[in-house]
Amino acid sequence: MMAVALAVSDKVEDKIRFCFRCLDQDGNMKLNKQEVLYAVELLFANRPALYKNVSPTLNTPDKVVEAIFNLVDKDKDENLDVEELIQSSQTEEFNKLGLKHIFLS
Repeated sequence: MMAVALAVSDKVEDKIRFCFRCLDQDGNMKLNKQEVLYAVELLFANRPALYKNVSPTLNTPDKVVEAIFNLVDKDKDENLDVEELIQSSQTEEFNKLGLKHIFLS
């Protein structure tokens, strides 16, 4: 999925929109914690080196998901929409936590 997103466009926003649609299993245009957890677990299982690229406080998929929601879920509705994710991807905190390696690699 991520490889296809990389081929789609060089724009970060396009990559995020593409990945978002792939992760939105129920098609409601929002990502809940289970949908994000599924993706993070797959990434960590298939890319063991990913642990080296994220903050040491994010050493489990559950912690990564909590960090994502704490940072991205601006309206605190327990769901992420694509605009929240795009806006958060442009912040220093997103990069500092290593979340770009999860969503954009």
